[in-house]
Parts: sequence; structure tokens; C-alpha cells
Amino acid sequence: MLPRQICCRLSPLAATLHAINVQHKPEAYYDLIDKEATLLGATAELGTARDWLRIHDGGGLGYGVTDAAQLGTIATVAAASGVVLDHVYTGKALHCFAEHARQHPDDFRGKRLLFWHTGGLPGLEAKTADLLRLVKPTARLRPP
Repeated sequence: MLPRQICCRLSPLAATLHAINVQHKPEAYYDLIDKEATLLGATAELGTARDWLRIHDGGGLGYGVTDAAQLGTIATVAAASGVVLDHVYTGKALHCFAEHARQHPDDFRGKRLLFWHTGGLPGLEAKTADLLRLVKPTARLRPP
């Protein structure tokens, strides 16, 4: 079975995969993916991970440490969509990607984007008080 990064490259979609790393530096992942691709029989036509994968450093203040802006993104997404993101991975990842997209709007204008929410809800309990401070007392979650 090929890793999902390689499947993205081989698909007819010609998609660029953006990954947000919240733990290690991106360089370590590029090297790991290239090594795995080689072990799986990838050839030079595939290129290297750096050719078709963009890994963004979303670690911020550190693993599991969330700043006010990241918590604000989590609260905004929950209030607008009912989708609850965790503060360790997916909330930080969406915040980082949104910041990147704001800084490079021409790279994404007119394109379809998919954000893969990987879960992590049990970890939110640790941030309940911080998140509740961001929610207006009159706010209600409404299904989209």
C-alpha cells in the first residue's frame, strides 16, 4: 500500500498536498517520505516529496501549546459550522493553513480545498475554560 502522499501524486487530480506539521520540523518529514517512497519502489518520475508536497510548520509555541489566535480559530469554526477541532493537531493545522492561504491568496484562488479533520476531540477537555472565554454568552451552535 502506498502512503497517501504518494497516492496524491499519482492521482489524475494533479493536486498539491499541503501538510501542517505540529510536532517536528518539516525537513524531517520530507526525508522520511522520500525514503519510504524509494523503499516502495518509487522511481525518479515521481520526483521527490519537495516537488509535490508542501509541509508547513504549524508547531507554534510547541506541541499541545495553543495561543489565543489558534483558540480563536477553533472557536470561530465551531460557531460557524458546528465542527469542533482539537487544540493539539487539527485546530492548529487549520489555523496555520488559513494563515498561509491569507498570505498567498493567489495560490488558492479559484481552487477547491479539502481540509482533512483527523479528530482529537478528547484532548479538548484541557482547553474548556480557555475556549469558553472566546464564546459569546448568546452564541448558539447551529447546524450548517
